[in-house]
Amino acid sequence: MEKTITETLHSLGLKTTKESLNKTIFLLNFGSLKSHQAVFDEAFNEIAEAKQQRSWQVITNCLNENTNAEMTVMTVRTMFKRAKAKKRSGQ
Repeated sequence: MEKTITETLHSLGLKTTKESLNKTIFLLNFGSLKSHQAVFDEAFNEIAEAKQQRSWQVITNCLNENTNAEMTVMTVRTMFKRAKAKKRSGQ
């Protein structure tokens, strides 16, 4: 079933949620960044792009299924907002 969904998305030129968050997942699992917030700061553009097509719940579920992060939707939203604020301020 998952393979069929993936193939359908690819035929439409779309990525799965996991593919859309590939960098974020990698950094959470293997990155040497100090915190989850540092991961969100680094992967901000990828998360912002994924958010255009997906809900915070779907993004959170994907991150939790593919990492050991165990984050809540509120945590994900808050870290994204902080990363966005840093990006705007030019840090």
